[in-house]
Amino acid sequence: MRYGILLVTFFSCLVCLTGMVYGVEGASSQKIIMSTFDVNSAGTYAYLRDGVQSMLVSRLSTIEGAELLDQKVSAGVLARLKKGAEEGKDIPVEIEADYLVTGALFALTRGLNIQVVFYPLSQGVEIERFSVVAENDAAIIPT
Repeated sequence: MRYGILLVTFFSCLVCLTGMVYGVEGASSQKIIMSTFDVNSAGTYAYLRDGVQSMLVSRLSTIEGAELLDQKVSAGVLARLKKGAEEGKDIPVEIEADYLVTGALFALTRGLNIQVVFYPLSQGVEIERFSVVAENDAAIIPT
């Protein structure tokens, strides 16, 4: 009886662990590189660049299958990637990622405009643009 219970417990654990291994193996990740946000037009809100960028990184990292790469992108490579994505071409570069994320902060008379652009680094995927307006710096996180 004791051996039967141990045998059933062992096989139950084996079946449960096998399912978890298959689930992890089948998941594909989307590699994302984030460039530094542009604050040339941010005016008095320029100090929020690092905070807004960190908030976006934390939200992107919670998405299942998203992997944020810690890489710096030079201005020349950044310009080539943007141009290639806008023209729908694959640009051969030394970066192995699926998306490039850029952003900018713009000061408005009624608050702050935050614009984020996802550039796909492969053909056949549309560029995604997001923009929000926060009335003041306290409204940035909820927005």
